[in-house]
Amino acid sequence: MGAVGFSNLVTKTKKKPIPKPIIMKKKILLVLTLVFTVVCVYSQDPLGKLYLADADTDVNVVEIQDGLTYNLEQIGLTNISLNAVPNNPNEVNRVVFNFGPTTNPLENTKGESTAPYLIAGDSGGNFFPWTYIETHLDLEMSILVRFRRASDNVFIEQQYTIIFTRETPPADSEDPAITSFTATSQSSSSILLDWEANDNVGITTRSLTYNGLNVSISTDSGSTTVTGLNASQEYTFTLTVGDAAGNITSTTATATTGAANDIDSPVINSFQATAQSSSSILLDWEANDNVGITTRSITYNGLNVPISTDSGSTTVTGLNASQEYTFTLTVGDAAGNTTTTNAVATTDAASGGGTSAWVNGDGNDIYYSSGNVAIGRTNVPDTYRLAVDGKIRTREVRVDQDTWADYVFKEGYQLPTLKEVQRHIEEKGHLPSIPSSAEVTENGIQLGEMNRLLLQKIEELTLYVLKQQEEIDLLKKALDLKK
Repeated sequence: MGAVGFSNLVTKTKKKPIPKPIIMKKKILLVLTLVFTVVCVYSQDPLGKLYLADADTDVNVVEIQDGLTYNLEQIGLTNISLNAVPNNPNEVNRVVFNFGPTTNPLENTKGESTAPYLIAGDSGGNFFPWTYIETHLDLEMSILVRFRRASDNVFIEQQYTIIFTRETPPADSEDPAITSFTATSQSSSSILLDWEANDNVGITTRSLTYNGLNVSISTDSGSTTVTGLNASQEYTFTLTVGDAAGNITSTTATATTGAANDIDSPVINSFQATAQSSSSILLDWEANDNVGITTRSITYNGLNVPISTDSGSTTVTGLNASQEYTFTLTVGDAAGNTTTTNAVATTDAASGGGTSAWVNGDGNDIYYSSGNVAIGRTNVPDTYRLAVDGKIRTREVRVDQDTWADYVFKEGYQLPTLKEVQRHIEEKGHLPSIPSSAEVTENGIQLGEMNRLLLQKIEELTLYVLKQQEEIDLLKKALDLKK
């Protein structure tokens, strides 16, 4: 349309006709101007971003923003370059830089047809120092970045007006700011901490402490929950942040844990009564609670044995000879939960001469060969030599065995199929060969026999695993052959 108007203007001028070569040149110039206007447009949707890059490490450091000043000394860059990065690498096939002082914005031109698109670099992707800028520090620079769109070869322009400087930043004397720090009770044993802090340069140290303990934190803002606290207790937390210049700021937050909602009863780990003589019995006990034991009592025959610790021992004296005594230990916590258990012992027979069934052997050994031994009870079941009504504590127990479960690995062993095992579990509720819960409750277990059965199940399980591994290896080979 512009070219047509220009032609009409020429034809209307009759006094001084314009020579044809001049008319043609002006037409061409006008057409080129229109083409350039169409091909180079300012985009409302930029095709990429411009980054300030470290030319020594080939790493983008910060995105360039229009109208800002960049202190290269403060950023910590010795040699810089500018890197134009497309939003979509496949959408751009060339980038052209036009740069210079705002008084001469088109002083220099640099084009790149392969990524990375650098204002100072080569086609091999190497970053070179942009030495031009070192002679143009503290000047208002115009940088025009033109991304050529691959789909239609249209250049989309992005204009930046920025200043580069190398001023030494002033010493930092500004303390970090803690904008918020709160402590909120979450339960009877936990408190939630929330904090937010910042600094004009940057926070380098952070600590959160209470009662001489440290809570590990590594962020300038966040939250963490402190657990393992006591119920209904006030806690003061101290947050301290600092910067590289040594400026620090501290503040505190206080919260009280909630009251205990304790439903767990205390646990009595052990309670034993052992005759010491014909008139005394030794009591040993150990108990604990998730919050704390507050009441303790031991009684027998309506009498009280004073105790004040969660674990310990005491000797009850003034008892009758050859008499069985039942002692009751009861412990409780502040929530009213209690646990009770008994221990039974019989005092020794009164001394007064006669013979003893126990015979002295070699050294300090004694033995009893004329009968069975009952401890904590008055009889011994048939076929047993020793019966104990209570707990036995020892470092080691040896059980002699005539058979062991290695027969599982011998040739000919009939390994049940997994289907058979599953069917037995569904019908019986327990593994084959293993006694049921009801059988154990009624008859107890034989240590040697039970260990043999457990080992049998472990060895059967090992065979199942080895067989499954063989099948997995075959499947892998089959899959590899199909590739």
